[in-house]
Amino acid sequence: KAPVWAANAARLAGVKLAMAGTTPPVYPPLKNVQYVGTYTGADKGAFFGRAKALIFPATTEAGGLTILEAQAQGTPVIVSWWGGAQNYIVNNVTGFIVRDTLELVEAIGKVDTLKREDCYNHVKTYHVKSEYVRFIEKALSDVIAGEVW
Repeated sequence: KAPVWAANAARLAGVKLAMAGTTPPVYPPLKNVQYVGTYTGADKGAFFGRAKALIFPATTEAGGLTILEAQAQGTPVIVSWWGGAQNYIVNNVTGFIVRDTLELVEAIGKVDTLKREDCYNHVKTYHVKSEYVRFIEKALSDVIAGEVW
């Protein structure tokens, strides 16, 4: 998504960064960054559960599923202000929304002020299947009624 941005912010914040995913990111080798490969299923949940935070500074991707998977494990998420990812965050409660590297560094430093149970409860309350079904049914109903197109 934005591996150089995340790696530089982690370096400036003085923390180690584990990057996961199907493709190793291309970035200059940094001592504080480790590519750990792909996680799926229970391994992915355990990975998120061990993390202090998920850094998701994508600028063009909505990224809802990964963000929700992390929060479901009680892991706060730091996202960029651009793109749709911010729609899955309650700023200063389940994570932070940042605009630049300095804000990302600051958010990394404040992640311990967030309560992991707030992240889990947010997903449990607002991102359950029944809520999505209701939303889709309403959208389809509006289309059928000619209220939206």
